[in-house]
Amino acid sequence: MRKKIRMFGTGLFIIIILLTFFSKTVYNYNLPTVTGALPGNGTLKKTETATGVVKWAEVEDIYSEISGKVDSIFVKEGDKVTKGQALVKLSFDEDETNLKVKQLEIDRTKSSADIESTKSKIDKLKKSIGDNGGDGAFDAELAAVKNKIAKAEENLEKQNDLYKSGMLTRKELEDAELELSSLNNEYESLKRKKKEELEALQQELKTKSLDAEKLELQQKSLQKTLAALNKTTVYAPFDGTITKLTVKKGQQANPNEMIASIGQGSAFEIECQINAKNNFIAVGDTAKVTNGDHELEGTVDRIKPDETGKKLSIKLSSNEISEGESFKITFEKTSKSSHILVPNSAVNKDKDGYFLYALKTREGILGKEFYVEKLRVEVGDADSQNTIITKGALFFEPIVITSDKQFEEGAVVKIKNEGDLFVK
Repeated sequence: MRKKIRMFGTGLFIIIILLTFFSKTVYNYNLPTVTGALPGNGTLKKTETATGVVKWAEVEDIYSEISGKVDSIFVKEGDKVTKGQALVKLSFDEDETNLKVKQLEIDRTKSSADIESTKSKIDKLKKSIGDNGGDGAFDAELAAVKNKIAKAEENLEKQNDLYKSGMLTRKELEDAELELSSLNNEYESLKRKKKEELEALQQELKTKSLDAEKLELQQKSLQKTLAALNKTTVYAPFDGTITKLTVKKGQQANPNEMIASIGQGSAFEIECQINAKNNFIAVGDTAKVTNGDHELEGTVDRIKPDETGKKLSIKLSSNEISEGESFKITFEKTSKSSHILVPNSAVNKDKDGYFLYALKTREGILGKEFYVEKLRVEVGDADSQNTIITKGALFFEPIVITSDKQFEEGAVVKIKNEGDLFVK
């Protein structure tokens, strides 16, 4: 009998164990399976690519020193030239140049007269109000108002005495005060107006003086041209490449008119567009510039916002590339400081802000179990893989980075890489 009881007990124990095992197995089968990780300490690495066409960074414009028609053009755009090589030959019209010199003399005489007239107006206005904004003793308008103010002050003093003796109403005294205040305001307004007139005349004098200087320079240039009739041929001042020709055969060229542009040296630049939200690229950063034939390193020279994002200019130096070549531009930058980082997939957001799912452990009905809990955080910058956590996360607190099923806060989960996060 005892043997039967013992056998029955053993069988019941085995059944309980099996039921517990299968129950736990079924239970675990339906749980979300998550992959966890620990927040790490590291730096962000950002990358952005763009494209652009290279052009000369140092381009000098070549000008004609004389007036004449274009007789011959010896080069075309894209040609490489050497110092002293003939570019364009002009025919010289000496009579026309002499007429222009005389006209400029007339213009300069008229300009000088205008300047003297303006100076006279300025001196007169300065004297009328005083060099340092005086009291207007020399200006008829200001003096007239000043005289009215003196009479109003005298009248107010009498009115005040009458008011004190009861022979005048408060209203009559206030009218006298208002009249004096109005005259003072009129006086100050008139002084401001005359100062504004003075400032306008002084600005006009500056403009006319600059115009006179330009006329003088033009006249000297034409006189120099007359003295250099042998300068009918325009030559390359240095070795380089013709980037632009601005004249055609038979065209009339004027003194100081641009004839051509020459790119020189090995300095180039390339412009490209990047996203307006890109704040990690700064002036001075380096960029990798490549195409099928060349691999170069450039430096960001300037950044300017525009209607489509941001326009970058990158400086290059090479003796092998040519203007007009297309390049791929790659920007890579690692943050200078280390931060608490989590994978981008771990960051969630709801109406209350950003949060991570922290992995917690507790004793459940079937033994130790893992569950998730919202961990509120504040986030910073991010790259293609990681996000900076500025507040809320700790290095030793495991978090969920992926899951095979959706879940909510408090849900029990199964951890795929449990051994990496918790000591068994």
